[in-house]
Amino acid sequence: MSQPPRLPDAEPPPIAQLTPLTRTGAGHTAEIVLDLVNAAAVPRLLTVTVLGLDADWLPRPVLLGPVPAGGSARVELGLRPPSGTLPASYPYAVAVQAGDPR
Repeated sequence: MSQPPRLPDAEPPPIAQLTPLTRTGAGHTAEIVLDLVNAAAVPRLLTVTVLGLDADWLPRPVLLGPVPAGGSARVELGLRPPSGTLPASYPYAVAVQAGDPR
């Protein structure tokens, strides 16, 4: 897992690891499992949002924490395409944002 280049004195972003392919059928739920590490030197709240799929397929953004510096968390999100969804590849992205717990 590679990290993007950082500016001097910039806080490192959270580290996220996601299984790259999720398979399910219309009307069935699949779990998206995301392992997170707070790479910052201080505790952070982590907000997880799935982008690129219909809003009714997924739960709302998930707030975790505060996650201690260097600490980890696991998130399981239920992906459920509604009945009648056509079989296809539906690409999506998972965004993780770190925030100050105060």
